[in-house]
Amino acid sequence: MVKLALLLDRRWSGGVSTHAIGLLLSVLALKKIIEERYGKAEVELYFITQEGDFSKFYKGDFEQLYEEYLKGNIKEIIRYVTKNNYKKSSNKISLDKLVNELSRDDIDFKIFGNLGSFLFNSLGEKQNLDKILNKGNFVISAHSEFAGDLLTDMYEAIVLDPYASKYVSIETRKRIEDLFKRRLEKGYTDEYIAKEVIWVLNDLLYNNDTDSIIFNVKKGFLEDEVRKYINLMSKLKEGYTIFPTYILYEQINNLLKALNNFGFNLFIKKPIIMHEPMYMVTLERAYSEEVNIYKEIYKEMYKNTDKVWLLYSGRISPERGSNELLKLYEDLIKEGKKVGLIIISDNIDEDSEFYKKILELADKYEDVEVHLYGKGFGNSLHEYPLYYIGLLKSLGELKNTIYVNPTYLESYGLATLEALIFGNLITMYRDTSGLRELKERGYLNYKLSFKDYQELKNKIIEVIEDIKNGKYDSYINKDVIEELKKEVDPEQIAEKYVEIINKYLESESTEKEIIESKNEEVLAVA
Repeated sequence: MVKLALLLDRRWSGGVSTHAIGLLLSVLALKKIIEERYGKAEVELYFITQEGDFSKFYKGDFEQLYEEYLKGNIKEIIRYVTKNNYKKSSNKISLDKLVNELSRDDIDFKIFGNLGSFLFNSLGEKQNLDKILNKGNFVISAHSEFAGDLLTDMYEAIVLDPYASKYVSIETRKRIEDLFKRRLEKGYTDEYIAKEVIWVLNDLLYNNDTDSIIFNVKKGFLEDEVRKYINLMSKLKEGYTIFPTYILYEQINNLLKALNNFGFNLFIKKPIIMHEPMYMVTLERAYSEEVNIYKEIYKEMYKNTDKVWLLYSGRISPERGSNELLKLYEDLIKEGKKVGLIIISDNIDEDSEFYKKILELADKYEDVEVHLYGKGFGNSLHEYPLYYIGLLKSLGELKNTIYVNPTYLESYGLATLEALIFGNLITMYRDTSGLRELKERGYLNYKLSFKDYQELKNKIIEVIEDIKNGKYDSYINKDVIEELKKEVDPEQIAEKYVEIINKYLESESTEKEIIESKNEEVLAVA
């Protein structure tokens, strides 16, 4: 009998939320693999959610989900997570109960979906971590880097806040602005940024001057979160930590080096670089006929046009390059290019400034055509992923679309990989951090990367002409895409977890043999 525990963090949107679904499918596949090869397996499932200002904890019904998995009812599994079907009063548990259950001696291995699960709640308190992570029988997935998050918090509180910007010192504001600008230019958090973030944060928390008082009113809670983060990092000398890219591991390592300047001894002993499980691969496999129906509907929408479409999927914000995307579209329209723009984003609505800029373009130019998909318009493709897959497939078959990722910061690039895997789309991307790494690993076409706006514009114009001249396929490597699809398949990721668990169990067995041998030697001498 193998006993596992799985904790999924449902407090965050975006990549962490998507990863939770993919990881759940991987652990369902993991149970199936274990039972086919080794014998019975049990999995205890837990969720963290945000209710008001507090984290709440629930116990899920893994066996019910496993029955659905064996029947192929993947929609029901996804709905269980996305519609919060586990959030019943009878399933709610206290923090103490969660800590006690995760600390049980009969649990062979624990899987945590997010490093951040131990932040912004009391799980990260030392006494709880000492119980939960008391042995090396765990793996935790990392998605974001804490120094960058801290810098964003400082930037919002000191630079963007209108009240704070009037009263904080010019020196403090400039230090933060310079660090923020450097991070955008670099595309990641280097050693210098990580070190300076910690020093600036230390000053803001403890100097007891006007800057410190203003900051503590807004962000004083970060003192506790940094302490919990240090508690957590001290535990990563044991267990395994998964990173989707090496650059994310490097950024977190840079922060640990900065913290070690204060006398800590923090390091990650067992890092693993591997893809995140992409739940839409499982979904497409289970509902291929339904996907084809949606694909044909979208093909009807986009086939009778002589336009080339630019596609963007993700959050609308300056650091994601959304302003440059709109500028690119306007410049192409001004130059007489026949192009349309498709934006898939759940953080845009009719009241947003970005939407107002689109309306201004439509008033200014006759040929503007922008299609928006998101919660704010009642047609979110992230809430209906089969539609999303169908759209990507239709655009790929029509061979009239360029996916553009203009972000300055990207630890992985999930939406970019989705465009490749499901659409076989020409994918243009900024040469930054995680995307550069995906290029170096051979997943992204090196000809389609850009470093600045002018290079983006020049390459887009060149690719548009190639598409019109029937050269779309020259940018697509279907063998690489097929291999990538296998690597992000939750079932293939499950095999990786089998290897991790076996490695731990083998090391435990070896350690026990060594201890028993030493005990026998002691007895023999006695």
